[in-house]
Amino acid sequence: AGGTATALTGTLGGKATEPVFNPVNDDAHKNLLAYTYTVDSNTGPRLRELGRPDGDQPLLAGTAAQWATHGAAWMPDGNGVLFLSTNHTCSCEGDWNHVWRAPQDPAQHPDPDLVLSENRDVSSVTWVGPADGGYPVVDRLSEPAPAVKGVGATPDQRVATLQDVRMDGSDPRDLGVPVLQEDPAAGTSTDPTKDPLFQPAAGYDPWTERQNYTPD
Repeated sequence: AGGTATALTGTLGGKATEPVFNPVNDDAHKNLLAYTYTVDSNTGPRLRELGRPDGDQPLLAGTAAQWATHGAAWMPDGNGVLFLSTNHTCSCEGDWNHVWRAPQDPAQHPDPDLVLSENRDVSSVTWVGPADGGYPVVDRLSEPAPAVKGVGATPDQRVATLQDVRMDGSDPRDLGVPVLQEDPAAGTSTDPTKDPLFQPAAGYDPWTERQNYTPD
């Protein structure tokens, strides 16, 4: 640590973000750096790689080479990469960030492998365990709120869903049934005379609502 900083990117112009070094400390992997490169808002982000003899090059080949991609994460063995993209093949749907795994041989298998597709705001991914038999771990937020009681919701609004848990605190479950929609002003209002959390505007629900099972 310390000393003079060394610029690794910049010859292409644009913006370089989300750098991640290969985790394997051997001569074949330790100098490999994946990063997200954005030239402009029209083109979208692309993943690139540094550290090989041919210099700064696109990280992905095959189908994903033309996708808007970001959030690279090396596999533990250093020989593969996970990434995020809102693009997708015909095998999945949705305009959210899907988690993909780059193919080992794009010439034979050009499409990346879908790892996770959920309507959530996934911001990062990593892999736990062996390349075959492990699993992804993601950082994500809740999905955009559904409509409740006829009131359309936007992603900045919060919807509470019915959940349950065993008496000992184990096995928590989200039953997926919307029960109240919070006034979005609850997260932004600074007016001391208003209390939108418990006295919301018309069309929204107060957090004093409670649900319970019937005795049977």
